[in-house]
Amino acid sequence: MKPWKDWTDEEIEQFISDNKDKFDRYLPEPKHEEKFLKKLSQLIKKTVISIVPHLIKVIIVMIIIWTISFALWYFFDLPTLWGLFWKWIN
Repeated sequence: MKPWKDWTDEEIEQFISDNKDKFDRYLPEPKHEEKFLKKLSQLIKKTVISIVPHLIKVIIVMIIIWTISFALWYFFDLPTLWGLFWKWIN
């Protein structure tokens, strides 16, 4: 039998359907839910901690792009708009 990580979705579904009666009769050990939730919370913390540096980089790049876009608009497009506005009211 292959390790769990190497199974395809179809193989997992087949295993579950073949052993459905065993799953229905099985009672988890005491504190199983607590162990599962603890592992899940550790996985979430690990994932969030590993993604934070990338999110910071994305935010910095977004701020730089926004600043450059605003500067280009302010120095190149805004004077043209003001010139059109003054021509229109005069």
